[in-house]
Amino acid sequence: MLRDWDKILRKHEVIILSIIAGIAAYVIDAAIDAFVFHDGPFLDVLIFAVPLGEVLVRSYILASFVIFGIFISRILGRCKKAEEALRDSERRYRNLIETAPEVIYTLSAKDGTITSLNPAFEKITGWSCAEWIGKSFTSIIHPDDLPLATETFQETLRGETPSPYELHVLSKSGKYLIGEFTSIPLIENGKVVGEFGIVRDITERKQVEDALKKEEKRFRDVVANTGEWIWEVDSDGKYTYASPIVEQVLGYKPEEVLGKHFYDFFLSEEREQLKEAAFEVIARRERFTGFVNRKIHKSGRIVTLETSGVPIQDADGHLL
Repeated sequence: MLRDWDKILRKHEVIILSIIAGIAAYVIDAAIDAFVFHDGPFLDVLIFAVPLGEVLVRSYILASFVIFGIFISRILGRCKKAEEALRDSERRYRNLIETAPEVIYTLSAKDGTITSLNPAFEKITGWSCAEWIGKSFTSIIHPDDLPLATETFQETLRGETPSPYELHVLSKSGKYLIGEFTSIPLIENGKVVGEFGIVRDITERKQVEDALKKEEKRFRDVVANTGEWIWEVDSDGKYTYASPIVEQVLGYKPEEVLGKHFYDFFLSEEREQLKEAAFEVIARRERFTGFVNRKIHKSGRIVTLETSGVPIQDADGHLL
């Protein structure tokens, strides 16, 4: 019960103080009338023999204090709610920064020093934040990437937002990680005071991409140097890849074959029969060998081929 009263008093303390101030003003006015102007005994001018006009004046004074208290109380209440909302927003923002899996940083516009880093920086690079806050960002960027890093930093200082870019970042182990940077101007009071950025570690992704590129190049090299025509078709039977040997086999350049159906090159009298047989194999997703078929060379002559194939499927068993 006492706690409830305490909450009520705290919530309405401005109004209560205004009422007290109004009553005090009422008493002071009565005291002035009694002791300065000698209008009568103090209790008479305070309570028992107050002229109607004086009652109205004192009531007006008391009401003014109360209204003023209510007005100020509402303003303070709104300010308090705004402060609480701001603190809540700051708390959510801080939690977001602290738990983000990407590195989040800020740079000073004055000299490019690092002014803040989130915990992800320590987890990804192995450095502690304290080791880099206050140091220039150029010291952690690979020398070959410094021109791009400097250029994008200058863009943000001009109030521009650079397109995402990649930089090599030094880790504590001495190895360079690859970071995908997204940076924007850091603005305070309408003025650019630095750079705010988010960095995603894409080192593993780039390694996978590089490995795939090497494998693809190796595959292309093997295909280009083999004496066999290597091809790919989609589930509709359209060529999606044809090795350069196709020009020796059918007289067409690879780009002339792409987008055409494999059965477009069959002899017209055999086309439907071979097409049906081929699609049955495709539907069963079976490997096949020794499929003898005759195709029309670009010159018009007939070429007899022995074809083999294997289905290429994704993880769900669908043809690619």
